[in-house]
Amino acid sequence: MLPVTLPVAVESDHVWLLVSAPTGAVEAARLAYAPRTQGFLALPCEAFDTTAVLPITAATAEPLDGFQWATVGDVERHADLFTTNGVRW
Repeated sequence: MLPVTLPVAVESDHVWLLVSAPTGAVEAARLAYAPRTQGFLALPCEAFDTTAVLPITAATAEPLDGFQWATVGDVERHADLFTTNGVRW
């Protein structure tokens, strides 16, 4: 498991995580949310178009079915997932 920061919002609809690798490298990943399952994914900039209206792959522009970009409200409603006491694996 790679260490990650708490969610960081640069705007109300742009929520990011910073992920650090064992090598010391740090990667930014935009947070996506699936309302039906209430699940989150951290999507790295290299593999996903983080500037698109919905999460899509960078290579093929395929959307991630059921996912939308996470908002501050999504994170606040599921804050327990982003604490050490609420981590679900």
